[in-house]
Amino acid sequence: MFAVTLFALVFFEPKASFHHESLHISATGERIVKQTLTDGSEIDLNSLAKLSVHYSAKSRDITLHEGEALFAVAKDVNRPFKVTSGNLKFEALGTVFNITKKTNRHELVVLEGQVKTLLENPLPQSWIINAGEKLLLSKTGEALLSKIHQGTPPNWFDNHLVAEKMPLGVLIKYMSNWSTLPIKISPEVSGRLISGQFDLAQTHHNLDILVRLYNLKLQKTDSYWMLVKDANLQ
Repeated sequence: MFAVTLFALVFFEPKASFHHESLHISATGERIVKQTLTDGSEIDLNSLAKLSVHYSAKSRDITLHEGEALFAVAKDVNRPFKVTSGNLKFEALGTVFNITKKTNRHELVVLEGQVKTLLENPLPQSWIINAGEKLLLSKTGEALLSKIHQGTPPNWFDNHLVAEKMPLGVLIKYMSNWSTLPIKISPEVSGRLISGQFDLAQTHHNLDILVRLYNLKLQKTDSYWMLVKDANLQ
C-alpha cells in the first residue's frame, strides 16, 4: 500500500499569461512519485521525500523539506526555477538535476545544463555546477566537487539505492516500500550503519545479505518480517 499527499490550488487571473500554483507533494509510502507542473517541468520524488511548490508571476519556487528529488526544468526566462533546501538555494539554468537532502549534508548532481548554488550561512558562498558534475555540501559549508558520467540518472531512479553509513532503520524503510510484507526491526539494531548498493526490487536477496554480513536474524510470520540481533553471534 502507498500514500501520496497532493494538494493543489490553481487560479487564473485576467489579462495575464501565467497562473499561480501551490502544491504539497509527499512520497511517504510510494516507490517513486512523478508530478508534471503546469509549465511542463517534471519532478520525480524518491521514497520518503517531501516538497512544496509555489509558482507566481515572477518566480517558480520549490522547497525540498526532506529526501531526494529529480527535476527536469522547462525553460522560462521570465520566471527562474529555484529550489530551497535548508540553508541552500539552487537555481536551474535550463536543466535536469537531482538533489538529496541528508542529515548532515546535501548532494547535487547535474545531468543537463547548469545549476547555480548558493550557500546562505554560515559563510555565504556560491557555485555554478555544470552537467556531469556532483557537488557535496556539508552543513558547515565544506564543499566537494567531483565528476560523474554525464546523463546518468540517480541510482534510486532504476530501483537501486546506495547506502553510505546509513542507519539500518532508515534502509529498512526504503526496502519496505518494495516488499510484499512489512519489514520490522528491533530497536537494538536499528542504529547499525550500513554501506552498500541494493536493488530494492530484490527484497529476499537484500535481507539475506544483511543477515549474513551484520550478525542479524530474520524472523518470519504470515504478516511481516522482523530483523533482530542474532543472539548466537557476537
